Parts: sequence; structure tokens; C-alpha cells
Amino acid sequence: VDLTCVTDRLATVDRVLSLLGEGFDLVHYAGHVVSDDTGAPALLLAGGARLPASLVEANLAGRPLVVVNACASAAASARLAAACRSSTATHEVFLTGRSRRRSAAAPLQRHA
Repeated sequence: VDLTCVTDRLATVDRVLSLLGEGFDLVHYAGHVVSDDTGAPALLLAGGARLPASLVEANLAGRPLVVVNACASAAASARLAAACRSSTATHEVFLTGRSRRRSAAAPLQRHA
């Protein structure tokens, strides 16, 4: 199993975008989801930099399972926090950009 972990000051926008293009099977983010300048959801990275969900989606290579662990109490906008407290999960709000609905995960299949 190959594992790449980027934390703290090493989690820059350029580094994260570069890694997203490498074709991982699993991408896991543990941190805060905030709003970017347009009010869209974004990952909070090193130095307070914000990585918009649209750039995450645009830079993902392949079809990895994306796991976003973020607490609703850290949400920058009341709308995102409200969505997190409702039946809509944080990852769904993040992945859909609150503007369109679509499935965020495909069914898992067992390989022989």
C-alpha cells in the first residue's frame, strides 16, 4: 500500500492540486470546509489558503473515493452549516457545490 500524507504547512494549494492529478484510489481530507470568495465550499489548507470544490473536482485524476471529514461548526457560511446539520452530509454539500445534486459515491464492488 502506497500512502502519501500532506499536513500542516506542506498542504499548499499547489501541492494538493498536484497530488489530486496523480490518480489515487482514495483521497481523504480531514480539516475545515469553509466558503471561498464566491460563497462556494472550499477546503481550508496551509496558511489559510482556500481550495474551492470546483478546483478539487477539476483536478481529480481517475475516479477516486473522496472522503471529506469536516465539522459543521467550522463552516464559514450559515448556509453550509445549516446543510451540515440537516440530512445533507458535509461531503455532499462540498462535492455538489450546493448548486446541483448528483451522487458523490458509486456502489462498492467486491473483486474476486
